[in-house]
Amino acid sequence: MSNSAVATKVSSKDVQCPYCKQATSIEMPENYAPVYRYCTSCNAKFIVERLAIGLQILKPEEAPCDSDPDCRDIEMGDSDEQ
Repeated sequence: MSNSAVATKVSSKDVQCPYCKQATSIEMPENYAPVYRYCTSCNAKFIVERLAIGLQILKPEEAPCDSDPDCRDIEMGDSDEQ
């Protein structure tokens, strides 16, 4: 079995940080679920969400719940309530 069949290609993209407005390189999300990324210039945390065409870059404090990974986990995750 070839190891290349198991390896996944990681793609990166340059985007503009929503805080300092500097270009920063990010690892692209593998699917359409929003993920947190950090700016390489100011180290601020922001959200990257894949869209059908392109990406959406958001500040966590301005993101709707369905675009915030933490809020999304709480709202869509398993609940211990019975």
